[in-house]
Amino acid sequence: SSFGYCTSTDVLIIDSTLPDITNIYPTALDIAYKQGTDQIIVRFTYTEMYPQTTTVSLYDSLGASLVSTTTTLPATPITGGTDLLASATLIFSGLSDGVCPVTVSILDMSGNLNTCTSPKSVIIDSTKATVTVISAIPQYAKSGTNIEVVFTYSEQNPNTATVAIGTAGTTYGSITNIVIGTSGTNVYVTTTVTLFNAGPDGTLAVTVYVGDKVGNVGTDSKDLILFDNNPPDIVNLYPIALNKAYRKGTDTLIVQFTYTEMTPRTCTVSILDNANSVVTETTTTDPSTFLPAGTNQNGSATLNFTDVANGTYTVRVMMEDGASSFGYCTSTDCLIIDNTLPTLEVYSGQDAVWYKAGTGTLTIYYTYTE
Repeated sequence: SSFGYCTSTDVLIIDSTLPDITNIYPTALDIAYKQGTDQIIVRFTYTEMYPQTTTVSLYDSLGASLVSTTTTLPATPITGGTDLLASATLIFSGLSDGVCPVTVSILDMSGNLNTCTSPKSVIIDSTKATVTVISAIPQYAKSGTNIEVVFTYSEQNPNTATVAIGTAGTTYGSITNIVIGTSGTNVYVTTTVTLFNAGPDGTLAVTVYVGDKVGNVGTDSKDLILFDNNPPDIVNLYPIALNKAYRKGTDTLIVQFTYTEMTPRTCTVSILDNANSVVTETTTTDPSTFLPAGTNQNGSATLNFTDVANGTYTVRVMMEDGASSFGYCTSTDCLIIDNTLPTLEVYSGQDAVWYKAGTGTLTIYYTYTE
């Protein structure tokens, strides 16, 4: 009736509670955007006193596992406890574009297994946006001009856009970080870029960059703007004070001049009185025919006028270019209008004298006022 005992305390753990997994990142409200070859760090919170393995997986939209990583005891244990933070890094390559869920599974020592899924939490996007520059208005511009740029893009995960105007080595104006949150095909965007004087006159390209939330950038560029920061230069005006034109009150005057301008738009030639009021003027609005672009071009205009009073007048040539810059050339006191006949009186200066035909000299005396 003797008894022997052997007791082992705390050797059996009864655990019927599933591991608790919460706060998974990414989520559908905090999406991770990745390229097809990339990596993602999945973070989560768990409560489990006796964890054995943790498996973190990335699935495609059809449910096929794309990549997973498993942490197994005892080599790389996760700590048991309450509301603990954990993470796993998933490295993948060659994945197709699409929306993917993430799952986290924890198996405890008793065999209890719990899986938490974060649906639609990862977007794989390896495709650049398709961008098309539509227009830039106005076509001709100078320093300070506001250019309205219209472009379209096709992108399912758009983020921001940048519009730059300039040449290969110089930016004349730009606007960055344009928020474009609308996804879709051929989405229209209109924005305004202000130019500054950053380089010589010439053709400028409008370039649009559209970035998605992964960092892919699509672009398009078109030569749409002619930068013209110099006003028309007008010289060699005729008539001038040293080479006056004399006309009657109802007459015609042909004004001649030389100009240099790459984008001529209009040219107005005027006759002004002493109060700088317009007596008559004519405007040319057809650059292709009458105002060819170029250096040292010859221009002319015909002014018809009627009933202009006697006096000295000024001739002015004003030219506007495509960028709305104006050039002037004015010649003062260069046109004389004279409607008065000379007053003339003829007398011999002596009494009547007889002359033999074919011989002798006759002196004629006269006076005039003019």
